[in-house]
Amino acid sequence: MPKQTNYYSNALTLNNKDFRDPQGIDLLTRVLPFFEWQSTRSKLGLWPYSRALFSAPQSTASIRDARGIATESAINLASQDYLSLATDESVKEAAIVTIRNYGVHSAGSAAVLGNTDISLRLESALAEFLRMDHVTLYPTGWAAGYGAIRGLVRPDDYILMDQLSHTCLQEGALASTNKISTFNHLD
Repeated sequence: MPKQTNYYSNALTLNNKDFRDPQGIDLLTRVLPFFEWQSTRSKLGLWPYSRALFSAPQSTASIRDARGIATESAINLASQDYLSLATDESVKEAAIVTIRNYGVHSAGSAAVLGNTDISLRLESALAEFLRMDHVTLYPTGWAAGYGAIRGLVRPDDYILMDQLSHTCLQEGALASTNKISTFNHLD
């Protein structure tokens, strides 16, 4: 558990991982150090979460942070729209047609009637393109990261990973083996 003696210094030097294993006899005791750290970062404008877009996730964006402070349009390095498909007219039109035909959800997981003829055709096309017998589609990037690690790593395998690796990779590793070592980010 990190020491919370200098809140401003800790706001700059600690990270989420420092609060991964909270200690204390009750819930409030366990979460107080994280809350104080998070609150200080938020007051300093350093809390990267809880920001909201006010338009499609384009290459530039206007956002408002958790304090309600808006920023002018700036380069968007936080979006997951890596290929700028969110504003592509053909993609938007295909989404509209698909929503009209299938609704706005898949009806369940792939194991329980969640596949559609579209997802099955995509799997088939990807398998053919990759010259593979089978391809698995994951519903999210988190699920893909977790699933890849969980599927490839066995209990006797060793994992060496950056301590700031995405949570999906860390959780996949923890679910696969207890032989995990981390190193400081970019060290």
